[in-house]
Amino acid sequence: MTKQQYQTAYNQYLNSLPSMKKSINTVKAYSLALRKFEDYLNGIEHTGDISPIDVVNFRTALSNTGIKSNTIKQYLIGIHAFFESAIRMKLTEENPVQMEEIPKAEPIEYDLLSMDEIKTAIANT
Repeated sequence: MTKQQYQTAYNQYLNSLPSMKKSINTVKAYSLALRKFEDYLNGIEHTGDISPIDVVNFRTALSNTGIKSNTIKQYLIGIHAFFESAIRMKLTEENPVQMEEIPKAEPIEYDLLSMDEIKTAIANT
């Protein structure tokens, strides 16, 4: 799939997501991911089909801007889902987003109240 074919196909894909019962949050997340990938592709010299190295370079570019790996993971999952759909629709033959290239999720640390703090808060209400 070329850059121009991507631009057309991704708009069609986003328009189809609600009919596939995808939540508004999923549509927004995929839209952001696909738009960021499009912006990346528009910012580089690129001819021919989108390839796995383009995805690796996109991931690296995101990482270099300080975006957290969990966010990058979500972007790549959205782009991967798009290309899987494009394969089913016979718009492309391969998915350039290799699952091995998607970063592992980093644990998120939460600052939760202890049981004593919860009991104190309840007792003071």
